[in-house]
Amino acid sequence: MANYRLVEASRMSKFETVIDSVNTIKGYVDKEYNWFSKIESDSTLNRLVSRQSDKGWDSISTELFKFLDDDDVIDLQTALYQPIPRMSKKLSSDQLRSAALFRAVICTDELSPISSNEALISEPRFMAESKLFGHYQYEQNAWLCADWPNYRDPVANIENMEQKLAGQRILMIGGQYDPATPYAWTESMHQEFGNLASLITVNNYVDHGFSFDGNTCIDNPTTQYLLNPEIPVGNISCDGSIQTKSATYSSGITPEEDIHPAKRVRGL
Repeated sequence: MANYRLVEASRMSKFETVIDSVNTIKGYVDKEYNWFSKIESDSTLNRLVSRQSDKGWDSISTELFKFLDDDDVIDLQTALYQPIPRMSKKLSSDQLRSAALFRAVICTDELSPISSNEALISEPRFMAESKLFGHYQYEQNAWLCADWPNYRDPVANIENMEQKLAGQRILMIGGQYDPATPYAWTESMHQEFGNLASLITVNNYVDHGFSFDGNTCIDNPTTQYLLNPEIPVGNISCDGSIQTKSATYSSGITPEEDIHPAKRVRGL
């Protein structure tokens, strides 16, 4: 996702250099001797993977590009401290409940329990996955289920999925840049379902939850499947940036009733 949004490979390389400095000395000094703090770095990383519907990325993209291209961080720092138009404040209680539910579901389903000591020494695994996000994700999520005190009910591995479906067809919709569900997981599940699964791949859009959001390339085959699930839907790719029902108004705020339920789902 970072490669997609940063566009240029040189920006990715520069950002990795910046993050390495932040991880080492808690900050980075640009060519004008401006200090880019860890708090600002974490906020930037968070917005880099934020969902398109949240508007967090749009508010800093130009300024981040300038920083990575010219080694001048001032404009990015200014942008980071500007308020972001949020959806509705009415969602705050829902978001709190969602966060608690998210942790409960993840930790209840976890295959293997993890201790605080195991979480403490897990940073190399995070860094191996991403030089850019590794340390940030380690700090954010390594302890999510550490020493989980409540009941656990691990999800069993299911094999021979194609046989288990007994002829029932499945339609999957996966976003190539979904920040809540890695596309690699979508591809793996698609393979597990075998010939009984069809996959709609959504490109050019960073978000979670794509059906019935105004994109006919996605909505039409989805409707066809729901009405006639026995009729195969082909594997197709759709341009997710084409949102004909973009529920944004002059205020930049999306009315609560128009928010796709999946966009309220939290993800790692």
